[in-house]
Amino acid sequence: MSARLSLLAHVTYYDSNVSQATAGASKSLKGSSGWRDFCFGAVVRMLEEMESAYTAFGRIDVVMDVNEGNGYQDQLREWPHRRSPPASRVTVRIDEHAKAKLSHPFRLAWMHREHMGSSVESYDWFLSAEADTFIPARAMASQVALAEELYKRHNALLGFVRLCNDTNGRAFYSDITKPVARATVVQFPELGAFVPPQNTYAAVWAYPRTIMRGFVKSEDWMPTLKTTRAMREKAAWGWKHGRILTLADDPSLRIYHLGKSGPYLVRVRGHNTLPAAKMITPPLPGGV
Repeated sequence: MSARLSLLAHVTYYDSNVSQATAGASKSLKGSSGWRDFCFGAVVRMLEEMESAYTAFGRIDVVMDVNEGNGYQDQLREWPHRRSPPASRVTVRIDEHAKAKLSHPFRLAWMHREHMGSSVESYDWFLSAEADTFIPARAMASQVALAEELYKRHNALLGFVRLCNDTNGRAFYSDITKPVARATVVQFPELGAFVPPQNTYAAVWAYPRTIMRGFVKSEDWMPTLKTTRAMREKAAWGWKHGRILTLADDPSLRIYHLGKSGPYLVRVRGHNTLPAAKMITPPLPGGV
């Protein structure tokens, strides 16, 4: 794999201080210094992973979409130069979006669209993520190895699956609440076994240029947002109405919801409850 691929990544990073806590968020938690420091640490962890382990890419330009007054933007801007050794693969740009230009805080999740849409021919790959997620290098490596051919041969998109961990290190799906039947697994020669997960949302999407060309022309790129309901999720879903598949029994596409892991784990409506090994129902006796 050539190390000359380029990646444009946008990270939605809302710093929920007490005066700017997002609607629906607990101000006692989201506005606390402990939570805010935790989210900053999650972002830095992602940057470090990109710099040290995203070896498929020779150039990674990261744009942080932050809210006005985000208290960590200067530290993020300085991160490439302050780390030892200085970052050579990753650059960081801060786009601060004025509160007056956001009809709702959740619209921050859409701020990457204009820049990404105008940059489709300038990068090989594109990544959109929320600040409290972690995308291991192996997950991006699987995307690079499989996504383009999966789309070209089968008109399917390769999706991540998002997990969280409890305080004992046990892994659960953040977004998938029920297993799917093993009969839904499809085998593609030379690519592997794939399955449509019960929930294709993962708060992160990554596409090569060939897929982005179609995505920016789709209904999911800039839909009319009439209410705040699922406003943030619609942006983070990616090409929602495409045919999204993930690897069936290979765990390499697992990413992590750090903001709902460990002491922050919350189980609501079946989320964060399905064990990581149970995305697909087990084979029937006799291997059927």
